[in-house]
Amino acid sequence: MLQITPDVKGGVFLACDDAVAMLPHLSGSNCLVYRLEAADVYIISGSCQYSHDIDVHLNHLETVLDVLRGKKVLIVIDSNAHSPTWFSDRRQYVGCSPENEHQKQRTEGFINSRNLILHNRENQPSIFGEPSGESNIDLTLTT
Repeated sequence: MLQITPDVKGGVFLACDDAVAMLPHLSGSNCLVYRLEAADVYIISGSCQYSHDIDVHLNHLETVLDVLRGKKVLIVIDSNAHSPTWFSDRRQYVGCSPENEHQKQRTEGFINSRNLILHNRENQPSIFGEPSGESNIDLTLTT
C-alpha cells in the first residue's frame, strides 16, 4: 500500500513487483502521485472530498499536470461530481444545487481544457455505492 503519511485520505495498492517512485513533492492529503517505472507512466490517485471546494483539488491537479506536461499520465479520481459526460443518472445532475452544478461544470471544464481522455463508458457498473444508492463519480482519465 502506497501512502505518503498514515493520515492521508487515500492510498494505492499495487499487486506487482514493478519499481515505483513516490513523488511527495507533487502529492498532497487528497492526491497521491507516483511513477510506475517499467511503463514510464505517472499515476495520480485523487479524491475531491465532498466537504471541500472542488476548485482546491482541481487546481492542485492542474499544477501536477503542468509539471508532468508531455508525460504519460493516468488519473483515477473520485470527483464527487455527477455529469452526463461520465454517464451519471440524469436525476443526479438535473435540478441539482448551484454547488453541485459548479462541481459538474468545473470538472467537465478541467477535463476539456486539458484534452484528457475519459475512459468511463456507458453501462459500466457503478463504482460507488451506499445504502441510499449508486453513482458514477469515479473517473479514469489519461493524457
